Amino acid sequence: MLLTCLAVWALLPLGCAGAPDSDDASHDSDPAAQSDDSSAEAGDDTGSGDTAETGDTTPPGDAPSISSCEALCWQHQTGDTTWQWVVDCHASDPDDDLANGRSEVRQGASVVSEQLVACSAEGRCTSSFTEAQTGVRCDAATSYTFMVWVSDLEGHESAPFSVQGRQQ
Repeated sequence: MLLTCLAVWALLPLGCAGAPDSDDASHDSDPAAQSDDSSAEAGDDTGSGDTAETGDTTPPGDAPSISSCEALCWQHQTGDTTWQWVVDCHASDPDDDLANGRSEVRQGASVVSEQLVACSAEGRCTSSFTEAQTGVRCDAATSYTFMVWVSDLEGHESAPFSVQGRQQ
């Protein structure tokens, strides 16, 4: 058997058990072993969660979530009298890297205003604007729906949180 293997080995660069070692590891006669080696090598080369190599465009980690929100309007009387809106939400992120967010003010199916939302490390996310800046009227507060999203530093965005406006 060894002579047959040596004769075949000399003619074909496949190698066999008991034949002299080859410098090229890809000439392993056991296809299963060859497959296992290449899988292990590929796993070692890609690293964990490397989206560039896997083609996955979703960043690793979990998205933040919003637990509650209020959208309030009131007449601000310090200095110039204005109608002031505040959107105040509480959010959390499983990775503890909550960033900022955004909100839309909708009236029916129309988006009438968009605002940025600032979040603290403790999870309080707020936005403030006046009726004069946006045209979002305090006397029609309940006709508006506020949609709020927050993001984390990895780029994950929460599901939208919907809250009806109200006048205080």
